[in-house]
Amino acid sequence: MDDEIIYSSGNVVITKTLVRIGGISYPINGIGSVWVAKPSTPAFRIFFLVLLGFLVLVTLFDSKTVGMGVFFLVIAVVVFASTTGRPSHLVLRTASGDQPALASTDLAMLSSVKAAIETAVARRG
Repeated sequence: MDDEIIYSSGNVVITKTLVRIGGISYPINGIGSVWVAKPSTPAFRIFFLVLLGFLVLVTLFDSKTVGMGVFFLVIAVVVFASTTGRPSHLVLRTASGDQPALASTDLAMLSSVKAAIETAVARRG
């Protein structure tokens, strides 16, 4: 049976011949490779967080600057929160280029979809 379902969850269906994510379909024979691209954290954010952490430590231990320490701590929390929770992308390499096909913060789900696509590609022969 050509339409044997290998994976099905939510809006993702993978068969031996087709990957359907939402309203977009990709033929299995057109997929060269698949990978999960994780978001990068820019170096300036890391540097900024380290600097803020240092400022928080310095100002919290000086009784005259506790208010500044709390201020720096709030800024550090906001910057840290902005660097976490960004989605990873499942990317398909096709003849027309790399296609970001699915975005999610659930790496386990993206890995399952990737494994299912690899299984479908291997079964195509």
